[in-house]
Amino acid sequence: MARKEEEIERWRVLMGILILGALCTEVNGGKSQLKAYTWFRYTYEQEDTNTKMSEFAVKRGYLRWEHQFIEEIKSRVTLDFFSSDDDPHGAGLKLKDAYVDFKYLIPEGKITAGLQKNYFGLVYDWDYITIEKALEDKEKLAASRDYGISVGGNIPNGFGECNLEIVNGEGYKKRETT
Repeated sequence: MARKEEEIERWRVLMGILILGALCTEVNGGKSQLKAYTWFRYTYEQEDTNTKMSEFAVKRGYLRWEHQFIEEIKSRVTLDFFSSDDDPHGAGLKLKDAYVDFKYLIPEGKITAGLQKNYFGLVYDWDYITIEKALEDKEKLAASRDYGISVGGNIPNGFGECNLEIVNGEGYKKRETT
């Protein structure tokens, strides 16, 4: 019963975010974009000379809503739809992003507040060779997303970006010890 109540609460939060976003769009105007991404996958596994598995699947899909209130303030809400053989329902839904960027407060930088990417001291290369979990998720070091506030900007001479984040820690996962 507790799981069903958690699911209902998740849906309430999600609907609240969407309704609040729609109201802000109506009041403040601006420009909205609705985007959808899907990852189609073909999997083939072979053991010796026998085919173990051969399947086409849609493993993940994102539904993203971005809204730019003014040039310096924009928001993003991303829903993550996924399929899983481990899930009892065969599929699931997660809130991936829900944040607002403020660019005018810091020269050549921005402040981000809400559910956002958590870099957790790792180097992030922005290159998606294969579709799999982020390294921090795979290693169960920390969740790749967490609620908080971050201050970020560009490193001089084009050496990259830096971010200083304060997160609430709900995304933190303890590493298993063996």
